[in-house]
Amino acid sequence: MILFYDGECPTCHFFVRFVLRFDRKRKLVFAPLQGQTAEKIKGHNPDVFKADSVVWAEGSEILIRSKAVFRILRYLGGFWLIFLIFQLLPGFITDGIYNFVARNRYRWFGKYESCILPDSIHSDRFLG
Repeated sequence: MILFYDGECPTCHFFVRFVLRFDRKRKLVFAPLQGQTAEKIKGHNPDVFKADSVVWAEGSEILIRSKAVFRILRYLGGFWLIFLIFQLLPGFITDGIYNFVARNRYRWFGKYESCILPDSIHSDRFLG
C-alpha cells in the first residue's frame, strides 16, 4: 500500500504527518507524486496522476481524491471510522469539497520549493 502525495504542498505534508501519527499497523508507505516511484506507476496510469491529488495505490487498485481519503480513514480504523459517514454523500459532493481545497491550498498555505524529507524515525517508510 502506497500513499502518494504532493511533495511541494504543506497541506499534503500535514496529512502525511497525520497518517503517520495514527498508523498503528505501520504497513503503509509514502511517496511524493514528484518522485521516482510515482513516475513508474504513472506509465500505467497517466490519467490518474494528472489529477493533483492524494493517491492510494494497493495492488492494481488506485483511488484518488475523496475515495483515497476514505480508504485511508478505513485503514487507520478506530475513531477515524466515524468520518466514513461522509461516504453516504454523492461522490460529486465529496470530490467537489476535495477539489475546492486542492485548488486553493497553495494560496492559503503556500508551496514548498522541494519535497520535505521525512523525520529519521519514519524514513524507512518513504519511497523516492
